[in-house]
Amino acid sequence: MAVNVSAAGAPRLTGQGRAVLLALCLAALLVRVAAAILFPNIVHQDETFQYLEQAHRLVTGTGLLPWEYIVGTRSWLFPGLLAGVIELSRIFGGSPETGQAAIVIFMAVLSLAPVVCGFLWGWRFGGLPAAVAVGALNAFWFELIYFSTHTLSETMAANALVVGLYLAYPGQGSPRWNRFFLGGLFLGVALTFRLQLAPAIAIGVVAICGLSVRARYVPMVLGAVLPILLSGLLDAATWDWPFQSMALNLWINVKEGVAAQFSKSPPYQYLSLQVTYWSGAFVLIAALALWGGRRLPVLLLVAAVIFLTHSALAHKEYRFTYPALPLILTLVGLASAEAARLLFGGESGRWARAAMILGVPVFWIGTSLILARGREFYPLWYRDRGSIEAAHLVNRDAESCGIAVYPADIWDRGFGYVRLRPGVPIYSYANGDAVDATRAFNYLVGYKPADFSARGYTLLQCWAEPPGRTIAVEPICLWRRPGTCEAGTAPLLTATPPAFLLRDHPDWFNKAEK
Repeated sequence: MAVNVSAAGAPRLTGQGRAVLLALCLAALLVRVAAAILFPNIVHQDETFQYLEQAHRLVTGTGLLPWEYIVGTRSWLFPGLLAGVIELSRIFGGSPETGQAAIVIFMAVLSLAPVVCGFLWGWRFGGLPAAVAVGALNAFWFELIYFSTHTLSETMAANALVVGLYLAYPGQGSPRWNRFFLGGLFLGVALTFRLQLAPAIAIGVVAICGLSVRARYVPMVLGAVLPILLSGLLDAATWDWPFQSMALNLWINVKEGVAAQFSKSPPYQYLSLQVTYWSGAFVLIAALALWGGRRLPVLLLVAAVIFLTHSALAHKEYRFTYPALPLILTLVGLASAEAARLLFGGESGRWARAAMILGVPVFWIGTSLILARGREFYPLWYRDRGSIEAAHLVNRDAESCGIAVYPADIWDRGFGYVRLRPGVPIYSYANGDAVDATRAFNYLVGYKPADFSARGYTLLQCWAEPPGRTIAVEPICLWRRPGTCEAGTAPLLTATPPAFLLRDHPDWFNKAEK
């Protein structure tokens, strides 16, 4: 196969390569959307209440208000983008399901960034066979599919991080000034979505630029400053002062230690999680990532810094290190393609090409399927699906006129107004409330073993998460009573701040939302 070479000395993508890349992206898109439909779940409450619910508030004026949007520790950038998607979806009817479908497609399209960049990195090192091996791994690896359609800052940051690194660090050839500028621009975008990536991005920039101040540092820094500056201006327009969300987030979590009060984990937590979720493949993945790091050492360095810096923080969640995963998988794909080439007689041989194009993807897709059904990971595909499906049942009932959450302090396990059709308010309810309170709503959602049959409710359905998780989760159940609703007989649900914040920092909540 003839390979065209650009003036910069890097192989140029051919028509055949573009066709294969397009097919790979379409397949990855279909898999992501299908997974979101077949396995509705919530990775973390943030995706609903910090982003989707706030986007819904921007579009409709209705939604729960979490404490971060009272204090001002979150940027309106991501909710603003999602609000635009929701607004566009109203062209097709404006139902909650239509809006959610639009969000899933939007996030799935953005999640193709690692697929495209991985394919191009593979192309530069081994032509079409290596490109398919790397691109397929990023397209069909279970963790990337799982996170891809969820509205989390980590998923947005990961997509931008991969694009920024590829533009400034293609692996072969010498990028021009404009590529360093665009690379810096996307790295700046990654930073605005996930401030905790700052150490990894900074070290990555230094590793890429070396001592080249004028040709590399200047365009990259100029590019990075642009989205960061725009983020600061957005804070000035939506909060009290420029860069408020970034500064307050740092102060509250570092100086006040708020994040650590939610939970603390040992430094080895992330390593333990990856060993658990990758099981017997962990050693192979780690070895291949190190081998692939010979080709793209900056990717290995950035991924390592992401894990190390997050391991140093007391509060740990699996999603926090997600931006490192596409980088690791790219290295694994490169090393797998190289191993196949060495084992089957060189890249010009027919068997070597078949091994890279078919053997490597089939092996890793098979491994991915096995790990996705692992005892610890499999329940994640069903996490909080009851909240989503309960909202769908309420929306399908033309007579639904209100829903209560019991107990009220599980509001963050619920679905928010963003998943409900307009005109269905959400109420707070406690078992000791007066019977009259139940007249405000005709649906009630609560954890088993709570029983509301004495109040005239009939149990419709319960959703239990599959066994296997370290922390057992009680089934969430949906109840219904006949009749209509009388507004005003029960208090509307509010997003109550954590008790320790109300106790330790009551002054934070004495200010009105801007």
